[in-house]
Amino acid sequence: MRVLIAEDDSGIRDLLHDLIERQGQAVTLARDGEEAWGLFEENGADVIISDWLMPRVEGPELCRRVRESSAPYAYFIMLTALGDQQHHLTGRKSGADDYLAKPFDMEDLAARMVTAERVVNHHRRREALLRLARQVSTAREPSGLFKTLLEETLRLSELQAGFVSQVADENESVVGQELVGLSQEDAAPLLSTMREVASAAAAQRRPAMQGSCIAVALVHENQLLGTLALGTRDPRRSFTREEAENLETMATFCAAALAALERARLEGVLLAARTAQHELNNRLGVVLGYAEMLAEYPGLPESMNDLVSEIVSGAKELAETVDQLRRVTRIREAPRPSLTGPTLNLHESVA
Repeated sequence: MRVLIAEDDSGIRDLLHDLIERQGQAVTLARDGEEAWGLFEENGADVIISDWLMPRVEGPELCRRVRESSAPYAYFIMLTALGDQQHHLTGRKSGADDYLAKPFDMEDLAARMVTAERVVNHHRRREALLRLARQVSTAREPSGLFKTLLEETLRLSELQAGFVSQVADENESVVGQELVGLSQEDAAPLLSTMREVASAAAAQRRPAMQGSCIAVALVHENQLLGTLALGTRDPRRSFTREEAENLETMATFCAAALAALERARLEGVLLAARTAQHELNNRLGVVLGYAEMLAEYPGLPESMNDLVSEIVSGAKELAETVDQLRRVTRIREAPRPSLTGPTLNLHESVA
C-alpha cells in the first residue's frame, strides 16, 4: 500500500516512516496538512496518517478535502493526543476512519494497518466493479468489455501481465493482452505458465493458481465463454482465497455482460430476418398470383408455357424457403394461407 504521513514534528514523522517502511509499505512524508494535500492531489494514497494539530491545514480539514475529492478511497488515520469524545466526534464527522493516540507503539500501528488494508481492498474492489459496470452499460462490442476487465483486474491485483481469451464456436483465442513493464521476450515464460493455469481454470470452471499466476473462467449459465489469466515475475507473490473470489466475481460479471451482448446481436439478426421474411412473403404472393394467372391465360403463346411454369415452380420453392425462415426465427403470426398451397384466382377476383 501507499502510505502518506502528514506530521509537523520531525521526530514522530521519522518514527512513523521507519515503522511503516519496516512493514513493507511505500511511504511519502509531508511536513504539514497543506503539503500533504498537494501530494495527495498529485499522487493519491491508500492510507493517510495525519496529525490533528498542524500549521496551515489541520488534520480534520485535510480529511475533509480528501473525502470531497474524486480520488479513490483513502483510509484516514488521525494521529492525536486529544483523546476526549468531542474531538473524536469532530474527527469522525470530517471522515476519519480510525485514531492513533500519542504516544503509540508498533503493535498499535500494525493493528490499524491491517484494518486499513482490508478496508482499502474492499473499496478498490467496489471501485473496479463500478468502472466495469459503466463499461457494461455502454459496451457495443465484446472487445471493450475484455479490455476493461483486463485493465481493472491488473490494477486491482497489482500484477504485471494478463490476457483474456474468448471461446467462440468451440475455438478459444486470445482477444486481449497487457504486459506492464515487460517485453514480449521477457514475458514469454510467464505467459506460458499463465496459459497452463488458464487451461486448468477452464477445465475446472473455478479459479486455478500456479506459482505467481492465477486464472479464472468466464462462465455464464454453465457455459464457458473464455478465461482471464494474470501473473507476475515476482516469485514471492501468492494469492489468497479472497483475491481469487474477487477475480471470479469480476469475470462472472463480464461473462454475463458478454452473454447479454450476444443475445442483443442475435436479436438484431432475427429482427432483420423477420423483416426480410415479411417483405419476401408479400412479393412472392404477387409473383405467384400473376404467374398462375398467366399460366391459365387462354391466349398465352405455347412457347411461353414452359417459361411460366418454371417461374411458378421457382416461386413456390422460394416460398418454402421463406416458410423455413419463419420457423427458424420463431415468428408468431396469425394463420395465413400458405404460398405453397392453393393461391388466389385472380380471374375470379377480376370478374
